[in-house]
Amino acid sequence: MSHGLSTRFARISTDGSSSENIVKIWRSGNVTSWQPGSAAGINDGDDPGCFLRQSYTELITGEGVCRPRVDIRLPTRDTNKYYQWSTLEGASFTTGYFAIRMDSDIRYTKSYGGVQTSDEYCIRPGLWFGVIMLFSTENAEPLALIHDGYLQLARVGADAGLGADLIGREDAEVLGTLGSGGMARAYTRAFCSVRKIKTLKVYSPTKEHREQFGREMAEELGLEVLVCDKPGEVYQGVDIFSSCTDGGFVENPNEAAHLGRYLEPGTHVTSNWGPLDQDSIDKIDLALVLGAVTVPIGHPE
Repeated sequence: MSHGLSTRFARISTDGSSSENIVKIWRSGNVTSWQPGSAAGINDGDDPGCFLRQSYTELITGEGVCRPRVDIRLPTRDTNKYYQWSTLEGASFTTGYFAIRMDSDIRYTKSYGGVQTSDEYCIRPGLWFGVIMLFSTENAEPLALIHDGYLQLARVGADAGLGADLIGREDAEVLGTLGSGGMARAYTRAFCSVRKIKTLKVYSPTKEHREQFGREMAEELGLEVLVCDKPGEVYQGVDIFSSCTDGGFVENPNEAAHLGRYLEPGTHVTSNWGPLDQDSIDKIDLALVLGAVTVPIGHPE
């Protein structure tokens, strides 16, 4: 059993008024908008995984440098919430770029469907803030101020796809996913780009959300989709399993969002949140960690 662990938090950054994926780019004093499929120096067909492979290679050869994410946390007047400022940065000698990503969040936990889940916002629930600043390492010029929502999903999804491509089974055809949000969509697209996935199994606590996710992925990727009524069903008969949720489940309310007792031999496991449960750890024989972040509050291990 292999495990591609991407220890990344992620969010969809929108202005609350639109569900479209829009990247705001500032260049030399001008602000432009880019949507996937439009021309703004980034193409919808570009594979984020190719850029990541290049970046990881540059880290090995010394042509690139990065600082993993650091979170600064402060209490708020509401004792049930805390403020978090997050930054991570990196540079490439080959491309001549330096980039820093910055997020400002209020974070808290809430009970949903009988389990605890994490949530965050900026200003008020439904709004998020995240930006990327890009600079030239040749003359220090600020080149762009980029809205991070779509790019962040694509980047983390590409990490998952890269992990599956490196250590996952080459004959993988069935994908199981816990979660039905933006990250689950990014992961599904990434897995389908590196393996010939034919069937998708999905569970998330909200029935209408998992059904909508299933319809979208079936239409977009041509997959057979099985919408599950219980989380344990997602693990059965899958070649790749991904956890794209930060909450546990009624079956396992005091643990992370993993039910390792259901994992079957040969499954490639990718996790987007927190520690694996002990059952999962006991079954893994090969692990790959992509990225590093501050240990989540409440999980010192």
